[in-house]
Order: sequence, then structure tokens, then C-alpha cells
Amino acid sequence: MINRFIRNFLNSQHIIRQIQHVQAVHVACLHQCAKNVCPSAVLSGGARTASSGNLFQVTNLAKHVLVFAQDFQGSRFLQQTLESASPTETARLVDALRGHVLTLAQNMNGSHVIRAALKLVDKTSQMSPFLDLINEISSQVIRLSLHKYGNWVIQCVLEHCTEQQKRPVLEQLHDNVLSLVTDKYGCFVIQHAIEHGLPEDRERIVHILKDDIMKYAQDKFASNVILKCLICGTAEQKKALIDNVCDGGPETLQNARQLMADKFGTFVIQKFFEYGTDDQKARLVDALRGHVLTLSLQIYGCRVVQTALKSMDKTSQMEIIEELTPRACVIRCIKDRYGSYVINAIIELIEPQRLQFVVDAILYSPSDSVTSLSTHEYGCRVIQRVLKHCTEQQKRPMLEQLHDNMLTLVTNQYGSFVIQHVVENGLPEDRERIVRSLQENVLSLVTDTYGNFVIRHVKEHGLPEDRERIVRSLQENVLTLVTDEVTSMSTDEYGSRVIRRVLEHCTEQQKRPVLEQILDNVPTLVTDPYGCFVVEHVIKHGLPEDRERIVRSLKGDILKNTYLHFFCSVIEKCLIFGTTEQRNALIDQVCAADGTGKPPLLEMIKHPFANDVVLKMHDFADSAHRDKMMFAIEEHIPALIRLQTQQEQQSLTKRDGRKSNNGLLDN
Repeated sequence: MINRFIRNFLNSQHIIRQIQHVQAVHVACLHQCAKNVCPSAVLSGGARTASSGNLFQVTNLAKHVLVFAQDFQGSRFLQQTLESASPTETARLVDALRGHVLTLAQNMNGSHVIRAALKLVDKTSQMSPFLDLINEISSQVIRLSLHKYGNWVIQCVLEHCTEQQKRPVLEQLHDNVLSLVTDKYGCFVIQHAIEHGLPEDRERIVHILKDDIMKYAQDKFASNVILKCLICGTAEQKKALIDNVCDGGPETLQNARQLMADKFGTFVIQKFFEYGTDDQKARLVDALRGHVLTLSLQIYGCRVVQTALKSMDKTSQMEIIEELTPRACVIRCIKDRYGSYVINAIIELIEPQRLQFVVDAILYSPSDSVTSLSTHEYGCRVIQRVLKHCTEQQKRPMLEQLHDNMLTLVTNQYGSFVIQHVVENGLPEDRERIVRSLQENVLSLVTDTYGNFVIRHVKEHGLPEDRERIVRSLQENVLTLVTDEVTSMSTDEYGSRVIRRVLEHCTEQQKRPVLEQILDNVPTLVTDPYGCFVVEHVIKHGLPEDRERIVRSLKGDILKNTYLHFFCSVIEKCLIFGTTEQRNALIDQVCAADGTGKPPLLEMIKHPFANDVVLKMHDFADSAHRDKMMFAIEEHIPALIRLQTQQEQQSLTKRDGRKSNNGLLDN
């Protein structure tokens, strides 16, 4: 409640300052604005006041529209008012905006108010205040188009005003296309003009851009304008743009290749493939000829090659692929970050019979094997695509090599993905051989980061009998571990899970040797982030005598380890699942004097993790031990209260500082 009161108080200061700026505005209106209540509830008032009273409120608001429009909350209120007010009230507010349009259009909050007014133009287009508003904008078209917030206003004019009203704006835009398309804000205005203008407006823009399309296609902002022309333009307009790059001799082919490898030009070329005629696409393929490998290995060119493969007919596809068929080229692409995308696209698009050149390159490469490519960052993706799309006859030799190197692949970051793919999509006999290899090495694999992933994948995607075989093999191997191996496995992120599953599913006789080794190493395990889970599992599912040994093992170590979250979690489990005697033994330890004059319980209260343990002790203690806890800290209670007060004050100070930085306390 106190926190909520402080938050509301700070927020109210912002509102009060706005009220002080505009004393003349009706108090009820401002009150509703501050609470973000729908303005219709403020302005209608039909059941309570006369309509003249509402008009009086709008009149007073209009007097201070500039202040409100530039404020975040005031701007929202004005937008809602414009949407719900009557035509007369709307005209009064819009009239108040006259003379301030340029100022507001260049303000983040004010621009929203101007746009809200412009959206009403189609309903009240003949009202004088709206015409004056549009005229004021028309006098500053270019200045606003180049402004961060002003460009939103110009876009709104193009979208919502009538053809007659926006024609002066469009004419100014046409006269300044070249300066606008290369501007980070102006380019959005031109794109909006292309989308919402007449065909003849697009024609004029295309005519201006096409003569120097190489320059603009490689520009960060102008390239987006060209893309918009290709999307929204007519067939003739698209043809005119593409011909200026593709139509001609060797020089134009060089221009096309230049765009293919350019950061922004690549997107223009990709749209050329999408919207071009068959003849234009053929000329683009001519530009690719002799440079397919170079472009495939380039960050932007590889996208063009992939788009070309998807856009062309089978004959043209094979012409492009022909340059990549030499084995050295295939391997180079497979091991390249960008070239691998091209090879993957080929595998997905071409029928398996025509992919033999990829399979042969992988199988018979003098420098690389199936295993080395499977353990490669990019090669593993290609291997998976081949296994998915090629015929059984093509991929069988590859699968045999994978089986022969199973342990290497399973424990490799990238090779494990290939094996997981076979587990999920391979034939039953392949999955059977993988499961058999996993069984033989299950103990080393469960503690390996990537091997563990493969085992989990078998459990998720394998047959029920596969899962049973893995679990049974795990149990059999864990039960034969010696002390050091159990401790090592219990402190491993993945091995600790295996130990817990064994403790959960094996019989008492089977798991007793493992339990004894765990109980002998409790002090080590409870201070480990993974070993603590094993100890907690024993506390929760073990016998009472097992819990008793754990509690005895913790004696004398409680205060020393209370800074560890996982250690405190073990103590809490002892309190929850232990007997009354075991709980009392733990409480006695923290209440006993340690020679410093301060019981361990006092220090635990001050620590965030240990404090939770103290609360659990209080919840589960009998009345006598609850009194003992209170007696241990009784003389220190005033100091604890002072500490708590100090912490609360520091917390409030930090929170106030954050709010001040967010502008809530600014004048």
C-alpha cells in the first residue's frame, strides 16, 4: 500500500504541473484527462449538463491547445477528443491549431494531434479550419518531409486528403524526388506517394529514377523506393526500371553483377527476378554466367543466386548449377557460410537424380570425408539436406560412414545434429544401430554436452523399446560405479539427472551402493549447483535413516554455507521432509552460541537465501523451538528493525532516482 501511494503521488506531480500551466481549463476536463477516461464521457455530459457546457469546455481547451498537444498525456486526450467530439467542437479545436501546425508537426506528441485532425478531413473536408490546416502544411512540404516526425504528417496528408487537397503537396514532392529518396525520412514520404498516388504520379517518379537507377539502387534509402515502384508499379513501369539495368551490351551486364554483390542492390536484383519478364530474367542469368561461384561465396550475391534458382525454369536452373558441378567447387561451397545456403537451395529445388554431383563430391572428395563435413559448422547442414532429399541408394554410402564414426559424431557440436536427424528421419535399421552404439558408451555420453542431447533425442523421437534399452543400460552402468565416479557424475549438469533417475526407478537393493557413496560425500555435494539436486532427491525419496545421515553431515556447516542458494535449498528440504527430531537438531545448531556473542541465526536473518531457511524453521518448529529462536535474537531485535528501515529507505531512494531519470520529476 505504501509503495502504491508513493507511485501515485509521483505521477500526480506531473499532472499538477500541467494544471498549473493551464489554470483556465475546466477542472473536471483535466481531471478526466489525467485519469485517461474516454473523452466522450467528459464532453457528452448530456445527462448532467447542457451542450453549451460541453462547448465551453472545448473552448477553454482550445485556448491552451499548444501546451496540451506537446504533452504526452495531453496529446492523447486531444486525439481522443477529436475522434469523439461533434463537428462543431472538432472545428473549434482544429481552428485552434492554426498558426501552430509547423511547430506541432515537428514535435513527437504534437505530430500525433495533427495526424488525428487530418484523418477527419474526408468527413469534414469543406470546413474552413481543415482547409487552412492543409494549406499551412502545404507551405512547408519539403521541410516536413525531411523531418523525423514531420514526415508522418505528410504521409497522412497523402493517405487521407482528397486528390484536390493533396495535389499541391504531390507537385512539390515530384519537384524534389531526388533529394527526398536519399533521405532517411524523405524516402518514406516518396514510398507513400507511390502507394497512395495516381498511376501518373508513379510514372513521374519512375521516370526520374530510371535514368540513374544504378546510383539509387545502391543507396540505403533510395533502394527501398525502387522496391516500392516494382511492387506497386504497372508492368510498363517495372519494365522501364529493369531495362535500364539489363538492356544492352556487356556494360549493362557488368552493372547487374555490381548490384548483385551490393548490400542494397541485391534486394533490387532479387525483385527484378520476381517481377521481370522472361527475356529480362534471361538477361540477368547472362549476367550471372561465369560468376556463379564467386557470387555464391559472397554475402549478398548468394541471395541473388538462390532467388535466380527459385525463379527460373529447369533449363536455366541447370545452366546456373553447371558452374558449381566440379567437386572442388561443391566442397568449397559446402564449407562456406554463404555457399552452403546455395547448395542447400539446389538440393531442395532439384530432383534427386540430378543431385548425384553433390553426393559424389561428398563421398569422393580427396580433402574431406563425410565425417569431417558432418562435424563442420556449415557442412553439417548440407549433409542433413542430402539425407532428407536424396534417394536411399544415394545416401546409403554416406550413412555407412556415419555409423563407422558414431562416437566422434555424437560428441561433436555439429555432428550431433546429423545423428539426431538420422534418429528422427532414418530407417529403423539405422536407428537400431545408433541406439546400440549409444548403449555401449552410455556412461560417457550422458556426461557429454552433445552426447546427452543425442540420448535425449532418442528418448523423444525413438520407439518405446529404444527408450527402454537406453534407460536400462544407464541403470546397469550407474550401479557399477565406484565412489569417485558417482561423485563426479553427481556434480555434472547432465550426470546429476541420470543419478536422480536411477535413484527414482531402481529397487532399494539395486541403488543402495550408489546411495552409500552419495551419503559419504554429502558435504561436497551440497555445495555444488548440480550435486545439491541429488542430495535433495535422497531427502525427498530416501529412507528416514538416509535423511538422518544427511542432517548429521550438515552439522557445523550451516552458517559457513548460507551464502549458497543451493545449500540453503537442501536445508529447506530437510525441514520439509525430515522428522521432528531432525528439524530440532538443525534449529539447535543455528541457535547455539558460537563464541562471538551473536548466534548463527542472527547472521542468517540478514542474508536473503538464509532468511528463507529461517522462515522455514519458524514454520515447521514446535512451540518450544519457536520460542528458542525468538529468545536467541530477542536482544538484537532493535538492531534488526533499524537495518530493515535502512534497507527500505535505500530501496525508496533508488526507486525515486529511477523515476527521476525517466522524467517523472522533471519540470
